[in-house]
Amino acid sequence: MKNNIRYLKYRIRSQLPYTLIVTVLSALFTLSNAVSTTTDLDGNVDTYITLFPITLIICGLSFFTPIVELGIFKKRSDLDSLFSLPIERRSLLGIHLLSGLITNCIAITVSVLIVAIQTVGIVEPFRILILLPYWLCAMIGGALLFGFFSFLFYEGNTSADGIIFAIAHTSILQVFFSGIFFVLSFLNVDLSRSPDFIGHLSPFVPISWISEYFCSVLYPVASEWDFLAWDYGISSLEFILIPLLYAILSIAAIVAFFRWSVNKRIEKTGEISDSIFGYRSLLPMTLFTLFSVCAMATPLIVLSLIVAVGGYAIYRRSFRLKLRDWFTIGGFAVYSIIFSIILLILYHE
Repeated sequence: MKNNIRYLKYRIRSQLPYTLIVTVLSALFTLSNAVSTTTDLDGNVDTYITLFPITLIICGLSFFTPIVELGIFKKRSDLDSLFSLPIERRSLLGIHLLSGLITNCIAITVSVLIVAIQTVGIVEPFRILILLPYWLCAMIGGALLFGFFSFLFYEGNTSADGIIFAIAHTSILQVFFSGIFFVLSFLNVDLSRSPDFIGHLSPFVPISWISEYFCSVLYPVASEWDFLAWDYGISSLEFILIPLLYAILSIAAIVAFFRWSVNKRIEKTGEISDSIFGYRSLLPMTLFTLFSVCAMATPLIVLSLIVAVGGYAIYRRSFRLKLRDWFTIGGFAVYSIIFSIILLILYHE
């Protein structure tokens, strides 16, 4: 335990420059964007308050801080010295995550305090107190998002693969369900709500909703948002299910990180990333949508084949693909041709 505490203190000190930089940048960004005023032609001054800057700060830090904290585990030369420390591997990784979480919490707290100070004299004092539960929700949501991206980044055997995995998972559900709804649209299925549903399938959306809701309470004069019937089509069911979905996914990712990911063999560092949460699932989900949409025209199917081969070449780091890769690509090509024929039949009828 003493070694863990000692290493945590060392890690916090070593990350102090990064903490100071992101805190100052977050503070300046919030200071310049959270509260703004405009003057109309009659000289009337309108004040606008938004918590969207804090949303961007939470999402940005949740994405970049894991790269900073866990990037050292992507270099085999550094792993030998790290794992030679008298600290259990699970504890070592936990310390790095805790160090990053502390950095994020400091930056978010400072940003919320700045909004509180800026709104003094603009809104009623009791409304400023709403920033306290907002801060708590931002901390919890930010911690879950941080754990989600930490797991995805660590799943890559290189920093580049880890970053690709993290970026891809910000929109992979949107891409996959776009393909599903595209296919269903030709089966006379009512998809009037599908664009709104697809647009909300992102891990960043719950944080955005939380900020928008508390902003509507903090300064209702500037908020034209009826929370459960917004112009963008958020239903009460989606407001519950989508945050719940990503909360469950984040908790599962954190559990998987400490249960399985920490046992990754050192020899895999720098090798091809073969995680089921990486290229093995991302490529088929993406290719399903790509080949579905490109079935509209034969030349596009050929283009899809080129993209598919390129995607698997990135995965394998070579154009010498494995047999199962070619079977996957060929299977999607056959599916696209069959779907194209079906579309032609439906169109001519």
